[in-house]
Amino acid sequence: MAKTTFTGTELIKTLKSVNQPIKLNVLVRLLVNNQITELTKQELRDAHKNIKNVLAMAVKWGFVKKCNGHYFAATHYKDISTELDWDSDEYFSEADSVSAVSDSSSSEEDDED
Repeated sequence: MAKTTFTGTELIKTLKSVNQPIKLNVLVRLLVNNQITELTKQELRDAHKNIKNVLAMAVKWGFVKKCNGHYFAATHYKDISTELDWDSDEYFSEADSVSAVSDSSSSEEDDED
């Protein structure tokens, strides 16, 4: 049986290795890489769900940043902030203050995935 569960460490290492913002579906493909032909549709859905859950927690805890449906390691924020199409420093400081007061029980939807 192919691997369908991934840790936060694996997720962040993968994001750092790419060194650019990527969408959830691309991250899933990178993490399951050569196993994709071995995975059944259910295993692929399980892997996608696991990665999405781990990613949501990583965003909540500040290890990963999300922008327009793309994710990147928070440690690479300064590296890519000049490539984003808006004033990133202002956006992230506003987003951090909003997330600090927002209800932690609300879930984020990934409509674009």
